[in-house]
Amino acid sequence: MPARLATRCSAVIRPLLAAAALALTAAAPANQPDLPVAPPEMKGQPMAFIGLGALTNCAGFLRAADAERQQRPPGADNPEAVRTPLYGALMAWADGYLTAKNEDDVLHRLAGNSTTITQRGRWLELFCQANPDARFFDAVYKLRDHLVAEGQ
Repeated sequence: MPARLATRCSAVIRPLLAAAALALTAAAPANQPDLPVAPPEMKGQPMAFIGLGALTNCAGFLRAADAERQQRPPGADNPEAVRTPLYGALMAWADGYLTAKNEDDVLHRLAGNSTTITQRGRWLELFCQANPDARFFDAVYKLRDHLVAEGQ
């Protein structure tokens, strides 16, 4: 692998691996009793949404998804690999939101568990194509509603 490509790949993959390691470290096994991060009286209360996903609109996500698609070679050996930093960051933000909502929703703690990043990304693209002026947050919110409704 040429040095330039290796540097570019590690610039994308290293932050994603760090985020995944942090998420795995913080995750409790599914068979453990509910150990909320917030006091029980805070469950279901409004919360602020911050970060890249809260600042991006659907048109911006569609541009990131298009750039990601352009970087993916035909017949890629790992279709789940993320190749561009912005798309990776937006999808990581979306997964973080899903995780937070799952922690807060005792009846649907596994929403999204049976899906892949490719499937979630495609669903978000379809929503954003139909709603280009919507906020990316709205797309992710609707994605979780869809995952819960479909039992995914």
